[in-house]
Amino acid sequence: MPLEPGRYWEYRTSVGPVRLEMLKKLPSGEVLAREPDGTHTWEKTEGFLVHWVKSEAALLYPLPPHTGYRWKTKSADGHVFYCELLPREEVRVPAGTFRACLHVRMDRDDDLVVLKTWFAPGVGLVKRSVKTPAGEELWVLREHGRERPAGP
Repeated sequence: MPLEPGRYWEYRTSVGPVRLEMLKKLPSGEVLAREPDGTHTWEKTEGFLVHWVKSEAALLYPLPPHTGYRWKTKSADGHVFYCELLPREEVRVPAGTFRACLHVRMDRDDDLVVLKTWFAPGVGLVKRSVKTPAGEELWVLREHGRERPAGP
């Protein structure tokens, strides 16, 4: 994800619109992006891009990313997710068609949850799918850019 303050991403999701904003630099020098209500937060730390949902962290991908990399992470409820960086793909969403998107797949140890995310170079998260027995939650990028400073 581009990590400059002032960037934003707007998504159409199956549960309503979501807007992420790049807010500030952390004391470590890394940049924090989050949804205004704080539900979803993104942080670059210790060689990974980390996605927090409320207070639960999921390591998304290693930096720099490379196809075939595998790792596992544990969720707050004790489940293990088995993760893999899959070959890059072209992704079409309302914001456009993006080539060479990084594809991350995360499978929960009980096979009840599958999380897939796609990141476009220079853009960031363009698509996200979470499949559970209750259905699928889908995010697709609708718009992204840099906020213009307020002026006279």
